Amino acid sequence: MSLLKFEPFAAVESMDELLAIAYAMEQEAIAGYSELAERMRREGRPDMVPVFERLIGEDSEHLGNVVH
Repeated sequence: MSLLKFEPFAAVESMDELLAIAYAMEQEAIAGYSELAERMRREGRPDMVPVFERLIGEDSEHLGNVVH
């Protein structure tokens, strides 16, 4: 679950703050795509699972870049 509960209303004031926002956004995207992949499995749509798995992989790479 994301620690970021809402988009910041004020300007981002530091690189650390910007990276924290990016980190939270990537984690949220990964979680959402994981849920969608599982939903496609449950609903008998195996053709859609690779789409969401690819998106999970891409956002996992993005998350790694943020951490790096």
